[in-house]
Amino acid sequence: MGAYALGAIILSLGAQIARELIDSANHLVNGATLSLFPVTSGIVAVSAKKLSPQFSMMFGGIACPLGMGLLVLSTHQHSLPIFLAAVAAAGRGYSLSFLRGLNLINANAAMHHRGGTLSAVLLIAYFFQGAVALLLGVAATNWGLKIAADLGCAAIAFLGVTALLLAASPRWGRPF
Repeated sequence: MGAYALGAIILSLGAQIARELIDSANHLVNGATLSLFPVTSGIVAVSAKKLSPQFSMMFGGIACPLGMGLLVLSTHQHSLPIFLAAVAAAGRGYSLSFLRGLNLINANAAMHHRGGTLSAVLLIAYFFQGAVALLLGVAATNWGLKIAADLGCAAIAFLGVTALLLAASPRWGRPF
């Protein structure tokens, strides 16, 4: 869910954040900056295939709050380079969390329930992404984009830290 929340904030508010809070009026630069999210995500997904799920989840859990912290910093400093770093870190966090989360679920689901399990997980994840995007939109409309971005980043960073703590837990890999 944390990975999908990263996608929600970058994909739903990213262009508006770039234009209004970073003060970048160049649509080409803004689009190129936001394209860094899927590009980074794809590169990391391909290069991280051989990493262990626990290692990947831990680094995804680090990249998520790092990206959100950089996003908040970029909006407060009105800095395009920091915004670029935020989008790239969010892409890394998304890729590691999403890819390894699905691999972990797939590895632990019973063979005859794997399709149903993955369908249920994706349904919940997409619902969560939509809900986050809607809540961020409502917050931006009612309280302003800066407050919505700050609140969204804090909540998403919390999800990343939670994933990091769960992956670092001594109970990792053992059934609950």
